[in-house]
Amino acid sequence: MRPRQKIIEMFSTFVELEGDRFSKWLIDIKLHRNIQNCLEYSPFVPNSENFWALHWYKCWQEESNSLARMHLSAYLQEPNYWAAKKTIAKFTNSQHNLADYFQMANAEIETILKNFNQEKCSSLKAYATIAVPSRLKDILRQRKEADICTNWALLRKVSKKQL
Repeated sequence: MRPRQKIIEMFSTFVELEGDRFSKWLIDIKLHRNIQNCLEYSPFVPNSENFWALHWYKCWQEESNSLARMHLSAYLQEPNYWAAKKTIAKFTNSQHNLADYFQMANAEIETILKNFNQEKCSSLKAYATIAVPSRLKDILRQRKEADICTNWALLRKVSKKQL
């Protein structure tokens, strides 16, 4: 996967998968035009990824702005993709493929945004990198598709009668 370098790309492109692999970045014209206008009409605003992530997060939080949500969804494509890759590598006996896990991760964007606390973590991408794999594991656990237990959790599950 080629990482996105420019702010416009980060907030306006989405992953296209082909044959369970990354194919290319697809541009959403509406998002591309919107972020381009924001950058042109705000020349004194920092041109940093973190600034724009927090900007769109605040817009989403305050106004429930769907455009802001779409910008954030585009921004979180990379953490979602890598979480899907890690999950498929970890659960090789699952019936799901990379595209399935990637779609599950994308469906959890709202949950990730609701649980993000910028006082504890100033980077939305860093938070998503940790939170998305955890959400995917929770989904698999809830569907009883994976039994993800530590040794301690397994011991707690065993009752005296089973012992």
